[in-house]
This record gives sequence, structure tokens and C-alpha cells, in this order.
Amino acid sequence: MKIHIKRTVFILLLSLSGSLMGQEVKKRNTLEGYPKYTIAVQPFHLMNGTLKLDFETQLKSPKNWLQLSISGSYLGTRDMYSSNYSWSTFNSDFNDFSGLKGFGLGAAYKSIIYSTWLYYRAGVAYDHYRVKYPGFGYFPYIEDGLTYYEYHWTQQKQIFNKLSSSICIGMQSHFSNVLFFDAYIGIGYAYSMYDKDKRSFEEGMYGFGRRGAFLAGGVRIGVAFGK
Repeated sequence: MKIHIKRTVFILLLSLSGSLMGQEVKKRNTLEGYPKYTIAVQPFHLMNGTLKLDFETQLKSPKNWLQLSISGSYLGTRDMYSSNYSWSTFNSDFNDFSGLKGFGLGAAYKSIIYSTWLYYRAGVAYDHYRVKYPGFGYFPYIEDGLTYYEYHWTQQKQIFNKLSSSICIGMQSHFSNVLFFDAYIGIGYAYSMYDKDKRSFEEGMYGFGRRGAFLAGGVRIGVAFGK
């Protein structure tokens, strides 16, 4: 049920963006006089407990932009013995985990192909995650000067350092010279580094431990400023 709800929301957001873009192309077809900077939020990432912000600045031409991204992830640790002990997100391929902390950084080059704001974007990103999950493991303890290991159910932690790159196409829709909305889609490749002796969360396309290709995409809502 969680999978269907989140995918439905994502599809509705993309459909809305397509409708808005179709209307906007008729209204605005020039880059002349457009502000030099933008700040945008990517609401899709909120489903994963992540707030992601993009900052863009024009380069030498109003058709060429540098995009810098920063993100922070947080889902509070849940009691593994309670009935509502886990979280479930795209990052975990909807497998259960009990807590999340992390951050991300990214940079991309964006080029406007047409004055109707069809664009392509190529970029790289780094994400760091600290994921808590319940599971069995061996844990040392000392008794009478000797070290023993006990196997029991407890809270464990896996650390992920994930590198990725992607190439996307998108279209940006402007409500005015200030507000804009855009959607993008493309392909990417991710390589995550983690402790192989612990849970990897690598099964899905967007997993914390993903090593391979993935479908990139999302929507952005933001404001433009500066002349």
C-alpha cells in the first residue's frame, strides 16, 4: 500500500507539471530579462525524510547555469520493540529501518535548449547516510578479564557513502519572473560504499546501498531573483 501511494503522488506531480508547462510555453518564450539566481526545493525527497534545496546561478549566457544542491535527511529513531517500530522509504526499497541521519552535496551544469525552457542537465552528487535498523548480531562484553560474545536482537547501524552521476532532460514552467515549477527525468549511475558485513539496502533502484544504474527524476518548485 505504501508503495502504491508514493508512486501515485509522484505520477500526479509529474502530470501536473506537464499540464502547467503546456500552458506556459504559449505565454513565455524568452530568456531576456530573467533573474540571474534561483532557489528551489524538491518536494519529492520529503517522502524519504530529506529536505533538498537547489541553488542556481547564470554563467556567461542566460542559457547556461550552474546548479549546486544541498540536502539533509532525518527520521527519528523508533523503538524496535514497539508496534510502530520502523520507517519505509524509496531509499530502503520499502524495507524497514528504525532511524536515519544524513546529508548530501551536488553540482550540475544546466543548459537551456530552447527559449521555452526545455533543458538538459548533467551532474554529480555525494550522499552520506547513517541508517539504524533492528537485527541480530554478535556483541562483545568482558567478564573476569575475558572477552565474550553474545548473539542477540538489537539496534544496529550501517553507514553509507554514496557517489552518483546523472544526465537528465526537463522543462521549466514560469508563473511569473519570480515563481517557477519544473520537472525532469533521465538516467544515472550510483556506487555506494558500506560495511558488507551489515545490511546493505541495495535491492532497489534507489536503495542506500545501490551499485548500478537508476532512473533519475523529480520536480522542483522555486523562486528566481537578482538582475
